Amino acid sequence: MKIKPLFFLLISFYLQSHSQTNCSDANSDVVYAYSHVKTAYASNNLDHLKYWSNRSLEAFIRTKAKLKSCGCEKAYNYSYDIVELLSNVESSVTNEDGRFYVKRARDLAKEAINEFELCTELEATTENKVTADN
Repeated sequence: MKIKPLFFLLISFYLQSHSQTNCSDANSDVVYAYSHVKTAYASNNLDHLKYWSNRSLEAFIRTKAKLKSCGCEKAYNYSYDIVELLSNVESSVTNEDGRFYVKRARDLAKEAINEFELCTELEATTENKVTADN
C-alpha cells in the first residue's frame, strides 16, 4: 500500500519538473512578438503594417502578465512601453506614421529580450548557487 503514494509523489515531481514555468512561456511570447514587430517594420503598406503590429501587440499583452509574475521588472517595463507604442499604430493614417511607432517598438523589443535573458540567467545562477550550497 505504500507504493501508491510514493508512485503519485514521483509522478507529480516529474510533471512539475517538465512543465513550463511563466518565465519559459514569457520567453516564447517575447520572441514571437518580436518576430511580428520585425515583420511589421518590413511591410510595405499600411494594411500589412497594422496587421502585423496588432499581432505583436496581442503577444506583448500576453507577455506583460507573465513577465510580472516571473519577476523580470525591466523586461516588464519595456513590454508596457511597447504596448503603448503599438496601440498607436491602429490610428496611424500613413505608413510612415505607423512605421515610426513600430520602429520604436522593435528597438524596445530587442532591449526587452536582452533584459529578459539577463533576468532569467541571473535567476538560474541564483538557483544553482542555492542548490550547490545545500
